[in-house]
Amino acid sequence: MLQCQVQQHHFIPALELVKVCLAQKSHFNQKDFVIQGHEQGLILSAFNGLSALRIFVPAKMNDHTSSACLPSQHVLEVIKVSGKEISIRQNKSQLVFQSGKTELRVNIKKNDEFPSFPELEKIQLTKVDATQLGICLSQTIGATSKESENIYALTSLAVVSKGNRAMITGCNGHKLINSDLVLDGSINLANQPKLIPKDGAVLIRKLIKFHKTVQWGFGEKQLIISTPASQLVIHLDSGKYPNTQEIINSVSSTDTIKVSQQKLVSALRRAMIFTDEYNSILFLIEQDKILMRSNQNSVGSAIEYVPATYSGVGTVEIPLNPRYVMDFLSLMTPSDTVEIQLTDNKSPVIIRPQGNNSLFSLIMPIKK
Repeated sequence: MLQCQVQQHHFIPALELVKVCLAQKSHFNQKDFVIQGHEQGLILSAFNGLSALRIFVPAKMNDHTSSACLPSQHVLEVIKVSGKEISIRQNKSQLVFQSGKTELRVNIKKNDEFPSFPELEKIQLTKVDATQLGICLSQTIGATSKESENIYALTSLAVVSKGNRAMITGCNGHKLINSDLVLDGSINLANQPKLIPKDGAVLIRKLIKFHKTVQWGFGEKQLIISTPASQLVIHLDSGKYPNTQEIINSVSSTDTIKVSQQKLVSALRRAMIFTDEYNSILFLIEQDKILMRSNQNSVGSAIEYVPATYSGVGTVEIPLNPRYVMDFLSLMTPSDTVEIQLTDNKSPVIIRPQGNNSLFSLIMPIKK
C-alpha cells in the first residue's frame, strides 16, 4: 500500500501537466491517471490515446509497493487546498490525503479501466535548448488551422530537418509562419515532415518551460520529449502537408519594403478599427511609404501612411488580411525593421525581421 509524505509545491505542477495531457481531444475521453510508488517518490502516468506522460514527484516513501488509478481533476483540487506538506496513505478503496487536521479521501478506480502506456519506438534523442524550442512552438502554433479544412493536415505543426536545424512551420492555408530551431546535433526525418498535433505542441510548451535543455527525437509515429523527471510521448499526426518550400520559392522577386515595426503596428492598429473578419486592408506600396486603406460599410474608413523604403519600381497594390499581418508583427520587437518581400498583387508576400532568416511569415493576398 502507498504511504508517503510529499511537498505541495512538487505535486501541483506535475498534476497540472497531467490535467493538460488528459484535456486533449481524443476518442479515449480519459480523465484518470495512475499514481505509482517508487523508492524515491511517486510516478504519475497519464495517457489519453494521443499523448502519454510519465512524471516523477519526489517524496519521502514509507511504502511504495502499490499503485492507484484516480480522477485527475479531483486530486489536483485536493492538493491545491491542502497544506505545504501532505501525507498520503492508501487503503483498500481510497487514497487518503492528510494535511494538518484536514483529511480528504479520493476513491480508487480499477486499474483495468486505464489504457496501457504505449510501447516506445526506438528513437535516438538529441539535446535541444528548451527555451528556444518553446519560442519556436509559440511563434508557429497560432498559424495552424482550427479544424481540418481540406486534404492537408493543417491543424498540426510540421517539422522538417535541415542539417543541424529543425524548421518548424504552422500553416492554415492562407498564412504560414516558419521558425528555425538550432540543434546540438542533427535529426533524421527521412525527408518527410513530421506533424505535431496542436494539442501536443501546447503540452510540450508547458512541460519544458522550467528546463534549460531537454532531449527530443522523432520516430515513425512518435515524438519523445525527455527531461530529468519526465517523459512525454506524442503520437504524430498522419496525412499530407503543403510543400511549404515550394510555396516560399514561388516568391521570386527580390524587391523589398523596409519599414519600422513600431510605426507599422501603430498605423495598422488604427486602420483595423474599420475592419471585421471579412474585410481586408489595401496596402499601397510606393517608393517612400506604405499607404493602408480600410473601409467598413456603414461604419467608416481609414487611410494611414507609414514612411518606408521600396527597392522596386512603380507602385503595387495588394489586399491582405490585417490580422495575419498583425499576428506576425507581434512576434517582433518595436526596435525591429520589418522586411516585406513581394512579387505582385496576386502572389504571396514574405514578412520577416531584417537580418533574421530563421523567422518569417508568408501571407496570401485576399482575392477580390
